[in-house]
Amino acid sequence: MNSDDKNQNLLNQVTSTLMNTTPDLNKLYAVAGAALVSGALYYYLNSGPKPKRINGFDYENQTKEVQGRTDGARICTLNESEKLVSYYYEDGKTLYDLFKKGEKLSNDGPYLGWKPSLNDPYKWLKYSEVASVAEQIGSCFIHLGLEPSKETFIGIYAKNRLEWSLTEIACNTYSMVSVPLYDTLGLEAINFILVQTQLKLVVCDDSEKALQLMNTKSNLEFIIVIDKISEEARNRATELNLRMFSFDEVKQIGKENLRKPIPPKPEDLATICYTSGTTGTPKGALITHTNIVSISASMCFLLKKQKDIRDGEERYLSYLPLAHMFERVAQATLTSLGGSIGFYQGDVRKLVNDLQELKPTIFCTVPRLLNRIYASVTEKIEKSSALKKAIFRWAFAQKEKEVAKGIVRNDGMYDFAFKKIRESLGGQCKMIITGSAPISPEILHFLRVVTGCIVVEGYGATETGGACSVQLPYETSVGNIGPPFACCMYKLIDVPEMNLVVSRDNRGEVCVLGHNIFKGYYKDEEKTKAALDSDGWYHTGDIGMYDKNGCLKIVDRVKNIFKLQQGEYIAPEKIENIYIRSKYVAQVFIYGNSLKSSLVSIIVPEETVVYEWAKQNNVEANFIDLCKNSELKKTIIQDVSQIGKAGGLKGFEQARDIHLHHELFSIDNGLLTPTMKSKRNELLAYFREQIDVMYKSLD
Repeated sequence: MNSDDKNQNLLNQVTSTLMNTTPDLNKLYAVAGAALVSGALYYYLNSGPKPKRINGFDYENQTKEVQGRTDGARICTLNESEKLVSYYYEDGKTLYDLFKKGEKLSNDGPYLGWKPSLNDPYKWLKYSEVASVAEQIGSCFIHLGLEPSKETFIGIYAKNRLEWSLTEIACNTYSMVSVPLYDTLGLEAINFILVQTQLKLVVCDDSEKALQLMNTKSNLEFIIVIDKISEEARNRATELNLRMFSFDEVKQIGKENLRKPIPPKPEDLATICYTSGTTGTPKGALITHTNIVSISASMCFLLKKQKDIRDGEERYLSYLPLAHMFERVAQATLTSLGGSIGFYQGDVRKLVNDLQELKPTIFCTVPRLLNRIYASVTEKIEKSSALKKAIFRWAFAQKEKEVAKGIVRNDGMYDFAFKKIRESLGGQCKMIITGSAPISPEILHFLRVVTGCIVVEGYGATETGGACSVQLPYETSVGNIGPPFACCMYKLIDVPEMNLVVSRDNRGEVCVLGHNIFKGYYKDEEKTKAALDSDGWYHTGDIGMYDKNGCLKIVDRVKNIFKLQQGEYIAPEKIENIYIRSKYVAQVFIYGNSLKSSLVSIIVPEETVVYEWAKQNNVEANFIDLCKNSELKKTIIQDVSQIGKAGGLKGFEQARDIHLHHELFSIDNGLLTPTMKSKRNELLAYFREQIDVMYKSLD
């Protein structure tokens, strides 16, 4: 039976049901009603929604080699020319320009929003009001003796909040350079940055951070405290002959000594963004206005291809750290659209409340949050009644067919099953962008189905200005990070130490060239030369390959990949990103010894799931003792092995043994970087004894 016959049978059943359940007196009305319902259903089933794709674009051919080059460099086939983009608007070539452009596009609409307290609604400053306050702040800096120059550095040591952005905009208004600091760097690294940059002024959240700054060996002269200043902080500042101001005092001083804006040039330095690697001191990436604006231009180029993105109407929730370039670029893009940016309350536990109140239309996030949403939804479905479970699975299967065709919507007949999920994100999301770490293809696909909006994965590094690639709007494939931005190109190069030859293996180290690439590391020529070659290509240290559509797939880090005894290459992050899908796994570390033929793994279990397992199996013990339970270990090995097999792992890529650890890897215990990435060398040293025991049991 073909689809038309099935549709006709369904229509007949609907008509018959209506006729048979209606009293004779109303038969005439029933016939008319049945005809209307049947007609509507027939129209829905046979016409249906149309795919929303970029007009005329071939999604099976997303990149092309640049003409005249012999190094295999690729650009996106969507680009209007082979000339790389450095700006979107003729009058928008610096961050200051983008702010003024946003003011025009929004018709001086609401720009920065915040919640004064939990029960208060969001309050908003219009673009013109933000401009006024930023000029006051910058004028105060100048009055204090700081030059309006690209040689003047301003420290910002605060969580995402209104005053963070006001300070940054003040810097952009008077050609100064922002230097973000953040808690997870640690005091030693913060001291290093203060000394290296010779910062004279830092804006910080509170008195506690002010006291931390005063305990460093730096040349600080001014500390501006956003919240109420404690007596202890005031006294300490007096002892050190430091001048301390409240944020309100700064605005008042600026208001009384107002200076005209002194905007920067496109090539001027905008920020020094310090990155924290797994070893050594932090590196200060030199990021210019062009670096950031070119990425914003590339994003605008793509967003304008999305049919429901409109100037002056988009809303964004800022919760990812502003100290990282990913969030800075996202805000620059929203600003260039004349959008509104609301700040979360500073507590990720209240993030859902912030989302539901602000109702963002564009949401940038990280896999960690999306993994939790996925786990929460799937757990609730598994615990629901058989009927609810069946309805959800039926709706999901039907919606999957739409997603596979590039149909993006949330008002179809199947979308009722996902309403609560959409509402948890505010209910008005048009686009979700995930970055900073790889996301499971399964979870990305799941989110595209249940959110009814565009969900894409991006890729980049601080050195690429925060981003260099993202999946295109209406993309249906998963497991890749799309083509390069319009501002850059990328290529793969051989990796001799791994015996990787691009022409033979279709994989190599990813290199990026373009207007978004940083200018080097501040006062560190040696590390700059290691990252940037003589032609300006940034060597990412990531191993990548092209998929059948020409999109880039990241395999792993060069330094992470290793060989097992039998000669097979292992990409541990790929395996970890598959194992983390297990409901039992909170964190995982995969290790392989080159003299051994198998892998072992350290797993930190999800505590709530473990206690649930214990209850079901009548085991009474605390979490530490449960992690020593052999039956739990068997259960988790079986679960991750099944998930690994379903995720396409080969036999040699599966961990043969695991050790369950009761304490999360963290920044405090030295096992994670400030950006929450695993310190693999430290993990190996920390768990050396457990790893040796596992290998001994396998011998």
